[in-house]
Amino acid sequence: MLSFFDAFYRSGALVFHEGHVVLPLLHSAVVESGWVTNYAFLTEYGFAQAMPGPLFTFAAYLGAATTHQPNGIAGAIVALVAIFLPGLLLVHGMLPFWDKLRSRPTTQT
Repeated sequence: MLSFFDAFYRSGALVFHEGHVVLPLLHSAVVESGWVTNYAFLTEYGFAQAMPGPLFTFAAYLGAATTHQPNGIAGAIVALVAIFLPGLLLVHGMLPFWDKLRSRPTTQT
């Protein structure tokens, strides 16, 4: 399960502003390791393009469709949390510094 979490966490940590940059990372993490077939990956990518919202939610499908444990709903939750966690940690880690920076007179113009 740690390798599963790590694959999605790394994909989330290495990509800024989501976009399609995450696709090669997810492909190498789940298809090349044999957790999801290439056909399933491409099919769900097509569905994800038709749906509104961020492409990172594509990770939930990959987590649910994987042959690796956890799969199903548990896999979807683990994958979704893992891919969004790096950004969440970055935002919460930087907010105190951002508030201090905004309160300085030199940045008030």
